[in-house]
Amino acid sequence: MPPPYPPALRILICLKPDPGVQAAIDRFRVDTGWPSWRRWTTAPRLHLTLQCWDGFPGSEVEPLRAALRGVPMAPLDLVLDKPQLWHRQTAVLLARPNAGLQALHERMRAALGQAGLLMAPHLQPHVTLSYRAPEPPPADAGPGIPWCAREFLLIWSQLPPAYPRAHHEVLQRYGAAEASPAA
Repeated sequence: MPPPYPPALRILICLKPDPGVQAAIDRFRVDTGWPSWRRWTTAPRLHLTLQCWDGFPGSEVEPLRAALRGVPMAPLDLVLDKPQLWHRQTAVLLARPNAGLQALHERMRAALGQAGLLMAPHLQPHVTLSYRAPEPPPADAGPGIPWCAREFLLIWSQLPPAYPRAHHEVLQRYGAAEASPAA
């Protein structure tokens, strides 16, 4: 039996970098010269957002989990290298264009649509670095951060003041199908 969920949740579908990629993102922030005093997203909470819902109905969590089970994923070789400033204060890091990432996003959109769940139409996959970035990112992003993503996650993002501390509760992991070895 699924746990009881509140009537409205903040739900994410994302790719979660391993600790090595998280450390590389931290080094990127320092190496590019952004001020260290800025309030950064902590390394364990870094993720590449594919979809985000604020106020997602708790009653729809189980149908969402079921719909995502039908979304196949292949390992994705990504390179994070495009810092941007969104909405005048949100620092994000984007991946280079990647056909596999785009295809995964479209498969999710189709599976959720069949289940009667809608994705935000124009959400660009991104890693949020800081919500309080008063200046634009540096022009030179360097060589980029390579990352092989092997799973996507369904996360319940619990944020203050509704919760005592910021926390991501993983509701489900969906692994990538590995290519079969050549015979």
